[in-house]
Amino acid sequence: MADVYKKMSKSGAITIPKHVRTQYGIPGGDAYKISVKDDGDIVLQPHTPRCIFCGTAEHVTIMNGRGICAECVVKAKEALLHGE
Repeated sequence: MADVYKKMSKSGAITIPKHVRTQYGIPGGDAYKISVKDDGDIVLQPHTPRCIFCGTAEHVTIMNGRGICAECVVKAKEALLHGE
């Protein structure tokens, strides 16, 4: 994905563009943990892990920094086994 540049509002808010939220399964209204690394990078992490496929917060496991729920794991496994 190409870099996206957004201007911070006077109140400090930054809007995450819709195409980024859609691509990464970020639903609106969720709480996020904000961390600042030693090098000054700002990192946002979901406070409640959500599935990147269906958006649920139930039975979510984090894999490679992304959430996936048990139901979507089963669907993905079936799709892989059947070549879908």
